[in-house]
Amino acid sequence: MSLFADRWLRVLGVPQATEQTASFMAAVRRAGLEDVVRTPLMATMLCQLYAADTGDELPAGRAMVFARCVDLLRQWQAGRGDGTLDAQTRRAWENRGPAAMAAVERTVTHVPDLIGHLASARLRGDARATVSVLTGHPAAAAPQGVPTTCGPASWPTCCAAAAC
Repeated sequence: MSLFADRWLRVLGVPQATEQTASFMAAVRRAGLEDVVRTPLMATMLCQLYAADTGDELPAGRAMVFARCVDLLRQWQAGRGDGTLDAQTRRAWENRGPAAMAAVERTVTHVPDLIGHLASARLRGDARATVSVLTGHPAAAAPQGVPTTCGPASWPTCCAAAAC
């Protein structure tokens, strides 16, 4: 787990990532998240939370991890400008027509709801692929005429990009 955390903290630009990895692992233990951090999605989310504020304690419990990640996502979305995922997604789907653009707008606007939907599904034990869970939510319903099988120009790829 330390190697996984070290790599994530480096990717996230945390200064002195190797030293911070030890601090991260200690924070995981203090929060009682040793079992939770063994799941790659949860480990990634915890690394994101830690990198956002290395002085802050990690939340105790899986539900609080999801809640803090949704808050972090909302903060990130509020600070976005042109050239970010939102604008990139829109540019990539403009040529698909108004129905596709309306669906992209709806999906991007509801990303926090989609993340909550995914978190809830995971807590219920839903092991389907993330994209399958996301596209099952009404806010991420595929527009007519857009491929629903995976591929670079498919609706599941768009939904996955919007949620990450």
